[in-house]
Amino acid sequence: MNHRQFPFRVLTLTLIIALILPVLLKDGMFLDGLQYATISKNLAHGEGTFWHPHLSETWNKSGNEAFLEHPPLVFGIQSLFFRLLGDSRFVERFYSFLTSLITALLIIAIWRLIFRDKKHIRELEWFPVMLWIIIPICFWSYQNNMQENTMGIFTLGAVYAALKAITVERYSVLNFVLSGTLIALAFLSKGLPGLFPFAMIPLYGIIHPETGIRKTVLFSSIILLTTTLLLVLIIFPYPAARESMTFWITERVLGRIAEDRTTSTRFDVIWRVFTELIPSLILVCGIMFSQRKQLRKDIPVFAKDAIFFILVGLSATLPMVFTMVQKGFYLVPGFPFLALGLALLCVPSLEKIFDKIHNNSLICKFFGSLSIVMLIAAIAFSVMQVNKFSRDENDISDVYKLGRVIEPQSTVGADVKLYNNWPFQLYMLRYFDISIEPNDLQSLKFYIAQKGDSTSVPENYQKLKIDGLTTVDLYRKSEPNQAIH
Repeated sequence: MNHRQFPFRVLTLTLIIALILPVLLKDGMFLDGLQYATISKNLAHGEGTFWHPHLSETWNKSGNEAFLEHPPLVFGIQSLFFRLLGDSRFVERFYSFLTSLITALLIIAIWRLIFRDKKHIRELEWFPVMLWIIIPICFWSYQNNMQENTMGIFTLGAVYAALKAITVERYSVLNFVLSGTLIALAFLSKGLPGLFPFAMIPLYGIIHPETGIRKTVLFSSIILLTTTLLLVLIIFPYPAARESMTFWITERVLGRIAEDRTTSTRFDVIWRVFTELIPSLILVCGIMFSQRKQLRKDIPVFAKDAIFFILVGLSATLPMVFTMVQKGFYLVPGFPFLALGLALLCVPSLEKIFDKIHNNSLICKFFGSLSIVMLIAAIAFSVMQVNKFSRDENDISDVYKLGRVIEPQSTVGADVKLYNNWPFQLYMLRYFDISIEPNDLQSLKFYIAQKGDSTSVPENYQKLKIDGLTTVDLYRKSEPNQAIH
């Protein structure tokens, strides 16, 4: 091991832990990630099926009671963790943190593949990982169990396999088939965004014209054929799979593109990519500026590879200009490639900095000790967050109190406003498997209303005294000749 790199490897691991783990260990999660965890837990319990996942007893979207907002692979994979580890809220957190570590390892694998013959540069594999993890939307995504975390593993793996087939030329056909297989899995994880690695071979052929048009077309065809064939074999022979994917494409994808808008201009994505990269750009520019006298010689050294990875990253992000449905976490799978491209631009400058650091120098020893202290501090700080809240403290506290009174796996009534409070509803589902029904109330034992607002409560329900409720009140249906306590 190169001792000059040890402190920076530890520092990079410290950043991953410090930026992700403390928030993961707290209670509370962004509603999308909470929703995915609930569906995965239900699937582990046999509620719903792989192709028709189950969220709640009252979910209905476009006339379908199954949760068909996304392809189901992420739910299927995460459900295996629930089967193995139980229903603790730390299961989805462990899964999400694990996806961040796997992503980091794949970035390292790609870097080491690029520099397989240049050991002194290969050992800088921590640097692109550092540039990736300091991107705000990236560590936010891993804090919140987003589907892009899993999809990004498959897309990184697909690019790695194809790149290995092109550059190493060992078992090339098998690696292209593996690449196509991973793209199919990425599609089954999040849909159309998972297909961007198809652009990798054509982009490589443009940046490296010595590859030749014939090979570029052949390699692309193998990957495309593998992906298509695999999806056909997975989906078309099975009615449940066809029904699920047809509904998703027609009702959710096409319907959402036509109706839903999350931005006022389709070019917001360009600005968002730039602003998310600001921390990485500052670090890269600072390193290059420190060696500015050599920039003219340094920049062209790995310019082709840098441009290639930047273009792959942009192929994962810029297609969002074609839709008005844009959210920051949609960009997450593209940022590892942008981080790799930026890292390649300043490798010569970074090399010169480390050439000045000797293995036995005081600065190396200082950074080595400091990095270990910081790692221990990050782990200790993370553990201290276990009983704290990252968000929705009042809702979560009330849910725990309600869960001690209401039977698990039951349905309760609620007013429409409370039903539309998705964090509250999802915490009820995730922690106690309690569904909320805003319409058919007369057959339900309990009713939940907003704190101090009894106008929506049916006549035959009476309020229960539960200490500590801050946002809601709980009512129970009174039976004839039954006293309420």
